[in-house]
Amino acid sequence: MFLLSIKNNLIPNIFLCILFFLLQIFFPKLFIVNGCSIGFDFIIILLTILIFKNESYKIILLAFILGIVQDFIISVEQIGLFCFLRIFTVFTIGLIKKYQFIWSKTIKYSALTFIVFFQFIAYYMINFNEWYFFIFYISFLNSLLYFSLIIFINRIYFNSKLI
Repeated sequence: MFLLSIKNNLIPNIFLCILFFLLQIFFPKLFIVNGCSIGFDFIIILLTILIFKNESYKIILLAFILGIVQDFIISVEQIGLFCFLRIFTVFTIGLIKKYQFIWSKTIKYSALTFIVFFQFIAYYMINFNEWYFFIFYISFLNSLLYFSLIIFINRIYFNSKLI
């Protein structure tokens, strides 16, 4: 019975991963400001969906793998930055999942947006030598895009049952 439940859960998760990877690769960036592109971070959205559907330790391992791959592709100078940020983000989202029954949806959405906002701030502060207001602005726009897409996916695809 256990193997049947893994098999039934594995196929939709693989399809979801492939879909979000293709979206991350081929979806155009929405804005480009001072050489910094702003668009949906489909990988963190995928990890958020998977953390609420599966056990946390599996998704933390997946976040490590995805983070290290992104480190080798995007920023070879800072190997481990994306890896650490992805693991920390998934771990804190896992804490939201752990206490999801005592929090309202508004607090959960606010906490998710706040966590992702600080992930973007940390990433942009290390990678870009810009003013702090610019980094704050870009991080805010990215977290708003994350928030809007998470709400859309939760309502349309999961009938508001994921978060």
